[in-house]
Amino acid sequence: MHDSAVLDELLPGAAHIGRLQRFADYEHDHRTRPAPTVHAALRLAALTDAGAPVLENALRLSNRELAWLQVARLSMAARDYRALAVVWYEQQDTIGHDLDALYALALLLLADDDTRAGDVQRWDAAQLTAMAAGWNVPIFPLTGADILAMGVTAGPRVGEILGLIESWWLDDEFRPTRADCLLKARELARL
Repeated sequence: MHDSAVLDELLPGAAHIGRLQRFADYEHDHRTRPAPTVHAALRLAALTDAGAPVLENALRLSNRELAWLQVARLSMAARDYRALAVVWYEQQDTIGHDLDALYALALLLLADDDTRAGDVQRWDAAQLTAMAAGWNVPIFPLTGADILAMGVTAGPRVGEILGLIESWWLDDEFRPTRADCLLKARELARL
């Protein structure tokens, strides 16, 4: 289909046959079996470039497929493990606790690395698959009650403060402790 340009007619933007083949090889070698909707989205991400509008318009993907396509695209754009962890944290509504899907996603990232001409490899296979297999969602250590306890009046300011602290916490790779976050919250509550 690709050699005869039929694929371009059916799926414009499907330029990554090599990445799709490498992903399929990894899936076979690792015997991964994510849910069918996840599997379809990951294969589509392997085949196409980010932002191919025909996908959303012509293929009539389900909301779950679109969400996993977004997770795959954001993950493929991550430049390092920290950025990838942030993507997975921010996309937790889609990922949930589906470690099979995360493992398959890790294989897609390895396939993407394998097919990047001249680029430096971003991912180590053992480290990336271990990250996916053992993924535990980091828990943001503060709640609105913590901000209210500092004397901030209930309302949008509580959410603003929490949002600023969570962004800071993410930027620092989830390392700040609850005590660190409370100290930052006190600083922001005084402003």
